[in-house]
Amino acid sequence: MSPLVEKTADELARFRIGVSLIRNFRLSYLRKVFSLISQGEKIALIALLLIVFVSGVISLRHGYNALTVPVAASGGTYTEGILGQPRYINPIYATSDADRILAQLIFSSLYHYDQNGELVPDLAEGQPTVSEDQKEYTVKLKQNIKWHNGDMFTADDVVFTIASIQNTETKSPLQNQWLNTLAKKVDDYTLTFTNTEISGPFIHNLTLPILHQGAWAGVAPVDFPTSDNNLKPIGTGPYTLTEIAQQTNKKILSISLSSFKDYYAGQPHIDTVTLRFLDSYEQLVTSFHSDEIDGAGIVPLETNATISGKKNSATAYIIPLAQYQAVFFNLNHPILSDKTVRKALLAATDRDKLNQEILEGRARSIYGPFINEHLTLNTDSQTADITAAEKLLDDAGWKRDPSTGFRTKNDVILQFVISTNDASSNVKAAQFLAESWKALGVNVNVGSMQSKDLTSSLIRPRTFDVLVFAQQLGADPDPFLFWHSSQAKDPGLNITGFNNTEADRLISQARTSIDDKTRAARYTEFTNLLREEVPAIFLNQSVYLYTVDSAVKNINLNVLYDPIFRFNNIHTWYINESRDWK
Repeated sequence: MSPLVEKTADELARFRIGVSLIRNFRLSYLRKVFSLISQGEKIALIALLLIVFVSGVISLRHGYNALTVPVAASGGTYTEGILGQPRYINPIYATSDADRILAQLIFSSLYHYDQNGELVPDLAEGQPTVSEDQKEYTVKLKQNIKWHNGDMFTADDVVFTIASIQNTETKSPLQNQWLNTLAKKVDDYTLTFTNTEISGPFIHNLTLPILHQGAWAGVAPVDFPTSDNNLKPIGTGPYTLTEIAQQTNKKILSISLSSFKDYYAGQPHIDTVTLRFLDSYEQLVTSFHSDEIDGAGIVPLETNATISGKKNSATAYIIPLAQYQAVFFNLNHPILSDKTVRKALLAATDRDKLNQEILEGRARSIYGPFINEHLTLNTDSQTADITAAEKLLDDAGWKRDPSTGFRTKNDVILQFVISTNDASSNVKAAQFLAESWKALGVNVNVGSMQSKDLTSSLIRPRTFDVLVFAQQLGADPDPFLFWHSSQAKDPGLNITGFNNTEADRLISQARTSIDDKTRAARYTEFTNLLREEVPAIFLNQSVYLYTVDSAVKNINLNVLYDPIFRFNNIHTWYINESRDWK
């Protein structure tokens, strides 16, 4: 017999003996053994068995975890606090944050911004095809997309939405954005947008949420603003409206939304999303810490309120916004019209100290008008230099008066007022600047008032000297509204009165091109021109502080052009988990 056969026979014999022992085993044997040992030995044996059992369970769990991965599971409810009151759940009327957030959750757009700020297809099949003359955009649509009522989405819905905005009888505040565009259906899933002129920023118009033609077809355009449809929305988005909770005075307390099972990107994991509408940042913070809401967002530079500490377990997301805080000089002021004075004030401004020490790191320093993450410009740090600032003023004839310490020129005192609103960050920035510039021998005072009063009494009539204020930008870097000379008078937003022929040329060339390299080159030139002329000092970029219960997972946000876009990937968020094998 070979050694291998002999070894196999031995193993089989041992196996048969083991089986025989198990078959003949009786529990009475254990009782007999147990009766023969002492009480202490019994306790030790039981403890040992428990340890073996627990260790086995732990080992099994570790083994299971090692062989599986956590995955999103359906279920759960998420409640977020929102400032303000909703009025229209209709994207062609949505202007307040409350309305626009609801539109993001209930409706879909041809394109939207992903977590990195990239423009990606939503209802569209892919990126648009642009004609040779750069005026016509052809968009292919995804098929088999359902509205919340079961109807199918087609190009007719898109054309209807644009036509409704353009119709003067509907009185949509978005009308001006679409005046120069013709939307035309090619077939059920293809359409074209034709512009009268080449427009670099136009592509961002296609993030407009789309209305359901079937729901509105029976409503006359003049009746759109008062239609019940504004509170009974039918969209193609990830959530459907299920309940509106109101007080007897019609004030809306909350709106509840349910996940749409036929959402084209897959039914959202979180079953219910509830928005609670609050009146102030203070209420927002209080509601968060009292567990009435699971999430809250604030722009730290806009409010005195802060979300500090932890609500059970919370995660804070700090995301850059398309918004900056700046010092705006009134270029029609008799003193501030002098570029040398403005350059001296710039040289004496320590942005990093302001942002890190005074504003406690709640914003990041910037050195130019562009903060778009995808626009790379020469925006190197500019270090404060008091000595250089003093030399500029001395050489320009602004000499210190030994008796007062203030600088004068031709018997005129170098003095002005810094105006701002009553937001603590703006007041702190204004006071910091005043102290910095007083060290140069400038007589500076600070005045603050409520935002609406500041706008009506100083900004619109352009009667301020120096203004510390925040400007909200957009996803496109186009600076036309803020710096083109045609916008220098109210209601334009060129509040400094900046009027420069070369700047106008660069802005126009950039906004009439869809080539990213061409636009970036023009904007680099424009930035350098602003640095030379100094109509403003750009202090910092605002951030969005979004604090959410840690039970809510997969919130991936790196760039936000607008806080409302935080919900663009909400269908991937989840609360419940299961495990899948690797």
